[in-house]
Amino acid sequence: MRASTVRSGRTEPGASMPAHTRGGVGARIAYYRSVMRPKLTQQQLAVAACLSVGAIRKIEQGERRPGDATLEAIAAALGVDPSRLRSDRDPAHTPVHESLPALSAALAAYDIPEDIAVRPAHELRLAVEAAAQWRLAAQYTRIVRQLPVLLGELACAFHQAPAHGRAELAKLMVSAYRSADAVAYKFGARDLSARLIDLMRWIAPEAEDPLLAASVAYVRTETFFAARAHAPGLRALEQAIDAAPSRSVRTLQPSDASSAPIRSR
Repeated sequence: MRASTVRSGRTEPGASMPAHTRGGVGARIAYYRSVMRPKLTQQQLAVAACLSVGAIRKIEQGERRPGDATLEAIAAALGVDPSRLRSDRDPAHTPVHESLPALSAALAAYDIPEDIAVRPAHELRLAVEAAAQWRLAAQYTRIVRQLPVLLGELACAFHQAPAHGRAELAKLMVSAYRSADAVAYKFGARDLSARLIDLMRWIAPEAEDPLLAASVAYVRTETFFAARAHAPGLRALEQAIDAAPSRSVRTLQPSDASSAPIRSR
């Protein structure tokens, strides 16, 4: 959904901006600060970003160009991805684009992961949930920096787990792949996005969750529409709908709630 709304103290990912705010980093910072609820003053933004109010004022007025570290601190304080503030820069050289090769490398070893130290299951779950929240908040820089290591850990944990412990890890892997896919799709890496969706389809049956499998089938249709292959995309969408379990035969489970973010973009 691309509604231009504000919720829970941060701008919604799809919030549109007036044309006059699109010209520079400072104008974009001022815009996002103004639509926060409650609205942030320059002083409050400075405190939240650990900067001086004078620095914030100069940046917004275009007298100072912030470095990457400063911009990321401001973006974190505003609850938006730094790419939203950088959009006046060369889109081919954002930190997200520069981090995509590491993400690709992590995917290449999905079935032969390195023997690495893996965090406990509850920590992996929290990391996956955080990535899903970053995706819904369009904080793509955070995702692309954290996912390569997390995906390696999940792959290692899955291949080392006993059969009875694989279903939960498979669900976490689907969610993590989905978060990575959002970044790839958003930043134009269509082949990487398709690869991630293939991995979601590969691991989804291991989760033993019909609703999750149907959600992955639904997500797959984006590859058809990205390629403008509308007819097969429509067939795939119809098949995903047909494969979805009926509420009449399946009681809503806690895992259903976790699959809802998988379907959203």
